Amino acid sequence: MEVNPGHLAQRLKIRQLRVVLAIAQHRSLSKASYALGISQPALTKALQDTEEAIGAKLFDRLPRGVLPTGYGEVVLARAEAILSELSRLGEELEEVAKGAAGTVSLGVLPAAGAGLVPAALARLRRSSPGVGVRVVEALTRELLPMLAAGDIDLVVGRLYAPEGPDEFRRETLYQEPIAVMARSDHPVFAEPALTVADLPRFELALPSSAQRLGRDLEEALMSMGVPLPRTAIRSTSLSLTRELVHEGGVLTILPALMLAGDLQRGSVRVVPVEIQTPPRPAGVISLLHRRRTPVIDALVGAMDAQLAHLRGLGIVG
Repeated sequence: MEVNPGHLAQRLKIRQLRVVLAIAQHRSLSKASYALGISQPALTKALQDTEEAIGAKLFDRLPRGVLPTGYGEVVLARAEAILSELSRLGEELEEVAKGAAGTVSLGVLPAAGAGLVPAALARLRRSSPGVGVRVVEALTRELLPMLAAGDIDLVVGRLYAPEGPDEFRRETLYQEPIAVMARSDHPVFAEPALTVADLPRFELALPSSAQRLGRDLEEALMSMGVPLPRTAIRSTSLSLTRELVHEGGVLTILPALMLAGDLQRGSVRVVPVEIQTPPRPAGVISLLHRRRTPVIDALVGAMDAQLAHLRGLGIVG
C-alpha cells in the first residue's frame, strides 16, 4: 500500500474513523465488533477498507489482540479530534434550533479561573444571553491535550514557553504579577517601612512546591535572599488559602488575580512589599488550524474589557 494524502477527504468516511477508534480502545477485533454492534467479519472488512483508503497498515495483529502502528497512532490522534468536532457541531446545531447563540468550552488555569473568567463570563452573558458555556479548571499539562482533541475551544491563563514547535497559538493579553496580600485589618499594615526581609516574621500561606507557581515563588524569594520559613503553610487549595487569610490572619503570596474579588471588595489588601519575578505573561491558547467562532471572539472581547478594569486597579499588568 502507498500513502496518498490527497485522496483522504474523498475516500475516508466517518464510520471508518469510528471503527479505528473502537479497535484501538478495545485492542481486540472481537471486542470492538461487539461494542459497535457489528459482526467481526464486517469490522475486519471495514478496517481493510480504511487501510486501503489511507494507504497504510494501521494495526499490527498480535497473538492476543492488536496494537496501532506508527501510521495508526497518527490517524487515531486526528480521528479523536474530528469526531469530537462533529459531536460539538451537533450540540451547537441543536442549541441553534432551540434559539441559543452557540457554545464555548473553556479550560482555565487557577488564577484566571478565580479572578478573570467569572467576571468576563458575566459580561459575555449580558451581551450574548443565549450563549452556552462549559468550564474546566486544570493545569496546563492537562488542558493542552484536551484542546488538541477538540474537547475545549480555548485555554485561559498563564502562558509558558513551549518546549518546541507545537500546534497551539498563544496570545498574550496581560501580565500576572505576584503580590503579598493580607486581610484588610491585619497588623502588617501598621508596620513602618516593611521590606521583603520582614516577611518571615509573619505567618505565611504559600502555594505548594508541587505546583509550578510554588516553585517559581521559592526561586523568587531565594533570589532576593529571603529564606522560606519552615512554618509556612503550603497548599494547592485556593479556597483553603483564602480562609486562612480571612480567618487565620496569615499573609499569602500569590498572583493578585487569584484574590481579585477580595481585593475589589476591600476585604483583602496588597501589602506594600515588592516580589521581584521574571515577566509572567498570561492570555489565551487556541489551536493554530482551528478558526475562531464569533462566540469565542465575543468571549475574548469580554476578557479584554474585564482586564482593562483590573489593570486600572493594579491587579494585572
